[in-house]
Amino acid sequence: AYEMVQATPPFHDGRRWKLVRDTQWRAALGLARDAFDGAARCAPNEWTYRCHGAKVARKIGEPCDELFDRLKATVDAAPGNLEAFYQMHASRVKFLIRLAEGKANG
Repeated sequence: AYEMVQATPPFHDGRRWKLVRDTQWRAALGLARDAFDGAARCAPNEWTYRCHGAKVARKIGEPCDELFDRLKATVDAAPGNLEAFYQMHASRVKFLIRLAEGKANG
């Protein structure tokens, strides 16, 4: 029975739908970013709120100086943490790629 369940196709195929990135999407991400910022103020020793806030800010397209300030705060809150280190350098690489393509903001 286990093999039969594993062989069944998924109920929902997420590849059929593409998320529309409109003003409502940006507003929802803005609320999420604000919520992560509030959580980071309430728990200053917790690095994950800062990290997730920076990820959301990157998705919104926040200017690079503000984004890197967020990421630096994440790295400072979690020195030696691989996730914070990775997010900082992945964001740098993404910014350099966009800069080379002429699509960079800020």
